[in-house]
This record gives sequence, structure tokens and C-alpha cells, in this order.
Amino acid sequence: MQSWCLPRFKYLSHMTVSNNANDADIQREVTNLFVHTNILIRKFSKCSVDVKIVLFKAYCICLYDVALWKHYNLGSLNKLHRCYNRCIKMFIGFRH
Repeated sequence: MQSWCLPRFKYLSHMTVSNNANDADIQREVTNLFVHTNILIRKFSKCSVDVKIVLFKAYCICLYDVALWKHYNLGSLNKLHRCYNRCIKMFIGFRH
């Protein structure tokens, strides 16, 4: 059964689905990473690269619930990895 049609709830900012799959929580982290990166771009676009890296690590990489991820699709984890790479490049100003 698809995780989007299962009952789910959020507890301490961790998305829990009734089949114990963590794909919904990984998707939540991807969304949060894009949101926080856009906020940083809007507020701190004129800072140096060193300052931007410190801000990105402090504000965007708050993955304290990663240790709870046990059942997930590899595609979801790859999506988070690609999102991280894209966000850090956007924030630093690297053009591909």
C-alpha cells in the first residue's frame, strides 16, 4: 500500500506512518531543506562563502531524527542526497 494513503501523524517533528515506512519523513526533510535554503538565500545572499557554509550547517542540517529511519526506499534517501547537493549549490551561488 502506498504511504500517501496510509494514516500518519507527526510526533516531535517526526512523521510516522502506520506501516512504519519512513519515506514520508524523508520527504518532509526534503521540503524543510528547500524551505530553509530559500530563507537563507533571501536573507544572507551577500555574505561570504565561509559564512554561508556555517549558516547552512547550523540552519538547514538539523537531522536529529535520522537515527529513527529504519524502513525506507533507497530512492527516497537518494532524493534527500540530491536535495542537499542542490540546496548547498544554490545557497553558495554555484551555477551548473
